[in-house]
Amino acid sequence: MGVLTTAYSVPPAMMKKVKADHDKLGFVLGDVEGKGWECESFSFDKGFEERIGILGDNGYPKTREALDLEGAGEDDPAYDGYDVRVVSPATLKKIVKELATATFEDLKAKGLAKGTTDYYGKTIPADMYSYYVGDIEEMKAFFTKAATAGHWLVLAAA
Repeated sequence: MGVLTTAYSVPPAMMKKVKADHDKLGFVLGDVEGKGWECESFSFDKGFEERIGILGDNGYPKTREALDLEGAGEDDPAYDGYDVRVVSPATLKKIVKELATATFEDLKAKGLAKGTTDYYGKTIPADMYSYYVGDIEEMKAFFTKAATAGHWLVLAAA
């Protein structure tokens, strides 16, 4: 897709403010400076669609469904210039549980065997798996830390 996608670990009190006023997303996303609005984040760079496609096609469909920006609903906040998806603490815990067994080697092997495709429908070549899911352990650690803290996950693509 060619857009930068980032996940933010948002504490419940902060998320309550965002739900009350979607413009507060500017603080979370760093578009607007504000004391006390700093959140830990994880960058997916430009390969987010392929990442969730690899996960969904190869044993982690609930994770793909929960993170899919194109599946954002009316409960997800709107913020100008961004596609936004919000994942509740309960859903984030389910994602962590589902991804517990995910490894780079397994995702690559299954993806190559199935012929998993990219956003444009082209088969993902072996050398691209390290770009799309080479940091799966870091992603899992970020999700686990956020879930353990009871945080919300806000995904934003611009």
